[in-house]
Parts: sequence; C-alpha cells; structure tokens
Amino acid sequence: MPLIGTFTRRPAKMPLLDLEKMTAGLSKTWSGFLRDWDRSLRAGNYPETTRYNYLLAAAQLARFLREYSPDPDADAAAGDPVEVTRAHVEAFQAWMIETRSASTALKQAQGAAAVLQVADAGRGGDRPVAHGRGAAAEAAAEADPRHTG
Repeated sequence: MPLIGTFTRRPAKMPLLDLEKMTAGLSKTWSGFLRDWDRSLRAGNYPETTRYNYLLAAAQLARFLREYSPDPDADAAAGDPVEVTRAHVEAFQAWMIETRSASTALKQAQGAAAVLQVADAGRGGDRPVAHGRGAAAEAAAEADPRHTG
C-alpha cells in the first residue's frame, strides 16, 4: 500500500466517495443533481461518510424509480429529481425494508427524504433542483438534525 509520505508511515486513504461510479447509468439530470448536491454538502462541512450515505441513497432512489417502482409516474422521477413525490420516497423506503436490513433502510430513508425536500423546493423555486445548491444543504440538515454544519 502506498505511503502518504516517507516520514508519516501512514497508509494512503482510499476515497470513500466515487461520484462517477455512483452516477453510472443515471440520467444527466440526476447525475448533475448529485454532483451539485455533493458540492453543497462539502461546502456545508458534512463528513465524507454522511455525504456518501446521502448521495448513495439518492442514487439508489433514482435506480429504484427506473427499475423497480410499480408507480406509472416513476419514469418522470427517474429522469428528473424535481419529479420525485412523497409516494415515490415511501415506496422506496418500503422496498428498502423488504430487500435490505431495517437499519440500512433507515439510513437510506434520511437521504431519500432529503431528496424529496430538495425536489419540493425545486418545484416552488425558479431554478431546477439540479442547481439548487443552498436548498440541498438545508434539506440534508433537516434530514439529519444532529448535523450542525
């Protein structure tokens, strides 16, 4: 394993978050939303693990909407996060509970709820969600009230 420096003797840390890998197969709108949201979360000083959990949940929500959702309106939401509704998030949470552990579903529910809050803000605002950097950070803070930013 490569070293950070010859004097530190600490192994190099692998980055946890790989946005290219995480957004592979998603629409350009969802990919842009996740990149912007990551930038917003970094600006809010969120730890990498929190950012990873939120972004992973959002990417899984997008994939769920595209591949598994029984809702006929899910196709629009799979292409654009502004189209995500509470019913989509609740169906995603139920699917996560059925297919994963309850603790994993709970963790992903926080990220999915933040996506819904950003989508709500995007529907009421004058800019698309993919560019709503301030709303994304606020939604993440509301989804995890322990974070003080």
